[in-house]
Amino acid sequence: LNDDQVPTISISDIDLLEGNSGTTSFIFTVTLSNPSDQVITIDFATEDIIALAGTDYTAITGSLTFLAGETSKTINVLVNGDTTFEGDDTFAVNLTNGVNTANSSASAVGTIINDDSAPTLNISDVALVEGNSGTTAFTFT
Repeated sequence: LNDDQVPTISISDIDLLEGNSGTTSFIFTVTLSNPSDQVITIDFATEDIIALAGTDYTAITGSLTFLAGETSKTINVLVNGDTTFEGDDTFAVNLTNGVNTANSSASAVGTIINDDSAPTLNISDVALVEGNSGTTAFTFT
């Protein structure tokens, strides 16, 4: 008689800085609530929320296989660095089609934290003689 509890599957959210160039690995951890003596599989795929695949990160799909006794796997999503000031971007990693788990789906959010400085605005001073008649144009740069 097998009285082991059927494991649930979960995935953790990630918040990381984007970086200025190259790629940053967002490593999502997928865990089982308890080990199982059965092989467990689950499919995964990224999904745009605010971030755009191909621009902000590299979209991926695949599947994970937990062998008997394993309780943790990782999914690596590459995020592209840039030097553009923007709001934080988000994307999801969705788990679907779980086999031999108590739940067949789960999801996590990857938050790409903008690490670029906001643009600044400066205005120059102007000093001119007013003159005795007419108008004098003051041009601010």
